[in-house]
Amino acid sequence: MLDGKQPRIYTTDNMHDIVVQNLFNSRSYDDDWKAFLVHRERILNGLPDQITLGEVYDAFEDGKTFDQILNDIVEISPQSVLLGRAFYMAANPAGYSVSRDRQYLRVLCDENSDPRALTDGAREVFGYASHTSFEGLTGQPDSKVWSKSSGKFNLIVTKDRAVKKSRDTMDTIDLTRCALLRWKHALKYRGEIPRELPVLLHVMDAEASGSKIKNLLRKHKQSIFEIYEERVSPVIELYDHKVNPGITGAEILEIYDPTYTMTPRDKMWEEDWFKTIVKNRGGSPLSSEEEVHIRKTIKNAAMQSIKMCQSADILELPIRKRAEARRSALRMA
Repeated sequence: MLDGKQPRIYTTDNMHDIVVQNLFNSRSYDDDWKAFLVHRERILNGLPDQITLGEVYDAFEDGKTFDQILNDIVEISPQSVLLGRAFYMAANPAGYSVSRDRQYLRVLCDENSDPRALTDGAREVFGYASHTSFEGLTGQPDSKVWSKSSGKFNLIVTKDRAVKKSRDTMDTIDLTRCALLRWKHALKYRGEIPRELPVLLHVMDAEASGSKIKNLLRKHKQSIFEIYEERVSPVIELYDHKVNPGITGAEILEIYDPTYTMTPRDKMWEEDWFKTIVKNRGGSPLSSEEEVHIRKTIKNAAMQSIKMCQSADILELPIRKRAEARRSALRMA
């Protein structure tokens, strides 16, 4: 277990001071004399009281494998090796090879996630992963996490799905609102989807452990890649049995710009949805009447969903209600 007294900021400068596992705890013994004798015996046998992050890092630096470290470092747990491997890989992205034909994403795991199993699992699935604790972002405002991630990471895994309009300063704004506002600015003033910005992967189960999320990433790997490449939303919603894109670019514009109306410049979202529908049809050609009908349906669905939600801000609605509003709009089209 991690020592709760240690700071959750990991660097190569302080890694030999960070305890990842306590091997001897005198308080676990009811008899102080027995505790003394056990501790003395450990000292005589050359057994340490603690294992530091630096020890595990150095083992990976020496080229040892996961199993070799389990055998070489006495009493070390698999969880401690996982944390050490995740930290080592994050600090040495060139220390392992990624084939050119492999799909590859750079992933940041948010502070509310497990730096051990999840970070290591995200690396296995996507090719590279780090954690806010490894990036010097522990306890930092979400705005700083977002700014430091932009241009460095493709995907941010987080269980924090808060979107609160009251959080309107750089110290209080939440991560999701950072993403939405940046998308709004790019869509409105640049007229294009901001492909350079990281996408948030929202873990919809707030109680999910690092190991569970790791398994979900493996299970939905291909779908996550596909939605990320489509860039229809700044958010990907990760459920147990499915993966969905979140709020669309059209919805973001509707929310943050009341004067917004569909213009040729702002049709990129329509094209994305249109291409997806055609792809799902197997690529069969459309008649001109079918194309007009599909485009009209897409446009009406986006416009009507806002009205039917009867809310000034659709982001405040549960995802299920947003989906119901879209389905209703499609039926009316």
